[in-house]
Amino acid sequence: MNTIFAEERLTRRSTLHGLREAFSVEKQREPLSPIDLHTLKAKVTHNEPFQFIGFNKELFPEILNDGYSVNMNYKSEPRPRVFGGGLKYPEYMVYNIHFHWDSEHTVNGVRFALECHLKMMGTQFRSRREAVDKKGLASLSSLWKYSKEENTSLKTLFACHDAIAKHPKIPAWPTRPIVISQLIPENTNNYFRYDGSASAPPYFETTNTVFIERVHFTRKQMSILTDICNEVGDPIVYNSAEIVRSITPPIVYFNGDKNSCRCLKLP
Repeated sequence: MNTIFAEERLTRRSTLHGLREAFSVEKQREPLSPIDLHTLKAKVTHNEPFQFIGFNKELFPEILNDGYSVNMNYKSEPRPRVFGGGLKYPEYMVYNIHFHWDSEHTVNGVRFALECHLKMMGTQFRSRREAVDKKGLASLSSLWKYSKEENTSLKTLFACHDAIAKHPKIPAWPTRPIVISQLIPENTNNYFRYDGSASAPPYFETTNTVFIERVHFTRKQMSILTDICNEVGDPIVYNSAEIVRSITPPIVYFNGDKNSCRCLKLP
């Protein structure tokens, strides 16, 4: 079964209007992610399919080089939404998309060219602070491989590249809409799931989903995407966190067909 894209109209909800970004000083947490995902060690589960609302809509997110990665920030309605997939809460909204090169997660020891993170929070929470307290943050991760096919959404994103590449923390806006369904695989039924964290401080606890089917893009697109500088003007050669190797690793679940993980090779 392929990805379900629901194209219902996104309604504005007063309880979700705006995201309060300010946080109090946090007790230092230890990172729980990323990890190496092993097919044979994962417990099989069968969740209901994901449903994605607004993923095929033409949206204009803020584009930002935060000195670490290229970000797409969704700060106002309509925000893309996610239902199902066995997540803890019935409905989530996407507030940020960013990229890591090389991939942060590995699968059976295999690392990939790029990893895209869709950061989400439960829509019932009025702020990310509240979502953190109730373990209402989640992340959808897609692994990317090289091909001769360009990724259309990346191509659209690159229209802002010159404006952000050497100018960290200065936002830009795309001249053409970005469709985020092209940033996740067509098949979203096969994935790993575990309770981890964000891979950067303050390491908020996050329900992590890592899709198995890969997204395609070209080497030229990789070269453009990663040609950005940090706040002191140095190029960001790579921005992936190290694999976390814990004495008590998290329980990892696998949804779908484990055969989809066989013979994974580097792109």
